[in-house]
Order: sequence, then C-alpha cells, then structure tokens
Amino acid sequence: MDATNEVLAKTVSRGFTQLELDKVKGFLIGMFAQKVQTPEALAGQLSDIEANGLPKDYLSTYLSKISKVTLAETNAMAKKYFSPNDLSIVLVTSVSKVDKQLKNSRNYIVRPIAEIGK
Repeated sequence: MDATNEVLAKTVSRGFTQLELDKVKGFLIGMFAQKVQTPEALAGQLSDIEANGLPKDYLSTYLSKISKVTLAETNAMAKKYFSPNDLSIVLVTSVSKVDKQLKNSRNYIVRPIAEIGK
C-alpha cells in the first residue's frame, strides 16, 4: 500500500512523460481490433456501450479520440484523480494475512464479508 501511495504521489508531482503517454495510446489503439474482432466480442462491446450510456458512435470515434488525448490533459486528470489521500483500497482476504501490514498504514475498516451490501 505504501508503494501504491508513493507511485500515485510521484505521478501527481512529476506527471506522465510524453513517452509514457505514447506507449499507453499505442497499446489502447493496438488492442482495439481485438475488442471487435469476432461477432461475440463486438456484441460485448455494444452491450457495454448500452449499459454504460456511452454515445452510439463510441466505437467509430474511439481511435480518433485516443489519438487526440494530450499530455497536458493526461497530467491534469492525474492531478485530479490520483490523490493518495483520497484513495480507497478494498482487500478481500483473511484479516490475519494483512492486519500486521495495515496497522502501520492509514486508517482502515475491517468488515466481515457477510455484512457487505447491508
């Protein structure tokens, strides 16, 4: 958890580099074909679009929108959403396995799985 907080704080303070952004954009663009390669995959994408209330042209504009993302926009979003102080982490595990590590960390709440959703 401390390592996660360190990475987020570093990302907020220094921002992403153009090389990092280019790599991620290249990955997303490269993976797009797999997302629509088969009728089943395309149906899944169309279902996700509908379920998430995305625009009907989502698939036809995806690649151009990814290409247009700028470094300044990316770093602004990192500063807005990557705040380690506002981070919530959910662990589903036996308390005995993580309790020792968490005691020296930030505040945390242990909730039995039976209480989740109540």
